[in-house]
Amino acid sequence: MLIFLLLFRKLMVAAVAIIPNITITALVLGAMGWLGIPLDIMTITIAAICFGTADDNTIHYVHRMMREFKRHGSDEQAIEQAHTTIGRAVYYTGNAVMLGFSILATSNFVPTIYFGLLTAFSMMVALFANLVLLPRLILLFKPLGNPLPAWVCGFRHT
Repeated sequence: MLIFLLLFRKLMVAAVAIIPNITITALVLGAMGWLGIPLDIMTITIAAICFGTADDNTIHYVHRMMREFKRHGSDEQAIEQAHTTIGRAVYYTGNAVMLGFSILATSNFVPTIYFGLLTAFSMMVALFANLVLLPRLILLFKPLGNPLPAWVCGFRHT
C-alpha cells in the first residue's frame, strides 16, 4: 500500500488498488487451506509470487487509467481506453505466465506440481481481479476524483 501511495500519490487510489492484490493472495492461500495443501518451501513462495505479479499488473492498469482519466475526464472512458491498451497486454502476459507455470504439473515431484498449478491459479485470479474487480472498484469508489463536465472534455487536447 505504501508503494502504491508513493507511486500514485493519492490515498484513495492506493486503497482501491490494494484490494485486488489482497483478494488474490487471500483466495490462493484460502484454496490451499481448503484443499489441505500444506505450507512448505515450495507452496509458501506462492503468496509472494501472487502478490508480485498481481501488483505489477495493477500498477500498469492504474497508471494507464489515471493517464486516460486526465485525457477524457470520465471514469468510464478511462476504463475503456485502459482495457483496450494495457488491459490487452495484461491479459496476454497473464495467460502466457499461466501456461508457463502449468507445465510444472508434469513434474514427478509433488511440491513442484502444487507450485506450478497454484501459481497458474493465482495468475488466473490475478487476471480476474485486475481486469474485472479493479475497474468495478474504480467505478464504485471514484478514487480519481469527480469527472470533468462534458463541455470541458471537448476542449482538452492532451
